[in-house]
Amino acid sequence: MPKKKRTREAGTGPSHGWAIVVRLANGSRAYYYIDERHRDAAGNPLECWGRKSQALGFASEGEARSLATQMLTNSSAKEYEVVRLP
Repeated sequence: MPKKKRTREAGTGPSHGWAIVVRLANGSRAYYYIDERHRDAAGNPLECWGRKSQALGFASEGEARSLATQMLTNSSAKEYEVVRLP
């Protein structure tokens, strides 16, 4: 029997709408994503920062901006931006 092709769920992956990017103190940028493979003590998936190909996609700019405004800056994370994904 042929294997089913895996497809991305709506709202995930870099091919979907908008993403959150952090600008770090060293000038580099990282994209926000959820790592379903790893869980915290409460069983929730870990929130991580990585490559554009890992970015969590948001359906609307407002949805991404709402989450980005809740994120805290520190000595490492200077700014959070919402960007359009191609």
